[in-house]
Amino acid sequence: MGKVGFFDIESTGLSADFSWMISWYIKTLGEDEYYHGVVTPEEIREGILDKRIVEELVEALKKYKRIYSYYGSRFDVPYCRTRALAQGLVFVPYGLVEHRDLWYLARRILKIHRNRLENVCEILGIEGKTHLKPLVWIRANTGDQGSLEYIEDHNRMDVIILEKVFKKIQEFEARNARRYM
Repeated sequence: MGKVGFFDIESTGLSADFSWMISWYIKTLGEDEYYHGVVTPEEIREGILDKRIVEELVEALKKYKRIYSYYGSRFDVPYCRTRALAQGLVFVPYGLVEHRDLWYLARRILKIHRNRLENVCEILGIEGKTHLKPLVWIRANTGDQGSLEYIEDHNRMDVIILEKVFKKIQEFEARNARRYM
């Protein structure tokens, strides 16, 4: 049948042609199974940046039948595709992995002042969303190990939270919608 997972990335910026991926995480639905990658200080210093982790991400995504993200159709998936192409890598072939974006579902079924994951968690009573600390992201750009670890942990928490959100709103999901990476 194939696995279902929850996917999120963290990057140094919002445009993949002017930034690079710091880390990524995938959590398998209902299991304590994770796939993840984070750049190393050496990869940053040597200018390799995210090539290794983008390659690992592409391989990990192929293990899933369906992937859920939050705002992933507008950010995470295009960002990853762009970084793969920029690094000379082949992204996940279209149609191989079904992608569903919980941002669209939350926007459709909830009436809240902002559709950010943090706001959805608050209204659903889900705790654990860590806040972004700009200085941590700035230091991560220089390869600061503590900052890279903070971002990786933030990334892991986001996929855990994303699964919790899914479990609370999945009954409202359209059953026939098919979107692919």
